[in-house]
Amino acid sequence: MNKFTFVVLIIVALVAGILIGRSNEKEIADLTTGYVTDPLEDEADPATPEEKVEFLSLWPTISDQGDGVVIKQDGDVLRFAVIIDPNKVNISVVQPQPEVEFLATIIDDQEPRPLCGFSGGLFETDSLFSPAVQSLPLVENFALTPGVMTSELPSRILYINGSELAMSDIDGNTSVKFTQWAITGVDPHFYAGSTNEPNRTVLALHEGNLVILVTTFITMDEIVEMLVQNGVDPNEIIALDVGSVPKFQCYGFPYFDSSTIVGSAILISP
Repeated sequence: MNKFTFVVLIIVALVAGILIGRSNEKEIADLTTGYVTDPLEDEADPATPEEKVEFLSLWPTISDQGDGVVIKQDGDVLRFAVIIDPNKVNISVVQPQPEVEFLATIIDDQEPRPLCGFSGGLFETDSLFSPAVQSLPLVENFALTPGVMTSELPSRILYINGSELAMSDIDGNTSVKFTQWAITGVDPHFYAGSTNEPNRTVLALHEGNLVILVTTFITMDEIVEMLVQNGVDPNEIIALDVGSVPKFQCYGFPYFDSSTIVGSAILISP
């Protein structure tokens, strides 16, 4: 072997040794998992949490003044969702007196003036312009008004105590718990299978907020399906008034209106 060949072999050996050493450094096996890691590789960026999906994201927001009331509308259709944060506003329920059974009059009589007012529970009356009797129980500032149909309908009640909101089924007026405010409607399954698409008011709870839907041209089954798809527990949905009665206004604007009386009202105040 001549000197030139010997030198070449030494260089080859040195290069091979360097490559093997670098390979051993790069591939460090985790003996627990068997995964191969690369210490020379830049540390991966920490995984970013998934972005929170907006509630009813397909319904554009038409009002959000940062006061705890967000109004969304289903395009140009008269279907509205009002999302209310009970930590920022006060939610109450009123039973109107016979001479002020119109929603606008009820709102005008309040001090401070409510941000929003909604028609509320089902009621019995001889006509749309005669005094209303509560079909289902209502609690106004700790005072219970029993309903005349409570035991005959699948009743579900919304309890309101400051920022604490809760729903439960009741089987009679005596089932109502002690609470500052409450309004009762029916379990939406009462309308299951119906193809009717009347005006209606629907309550739901979502992530601690109260959602009030005032809708038309949509069945109760479709409303429930939509709410459940948006993360609402089906046991936390209540169907309130229906037909020509549903209405609401916010900031003095009548978003959904009619000239009929209401049996009760939900008020949102600053």
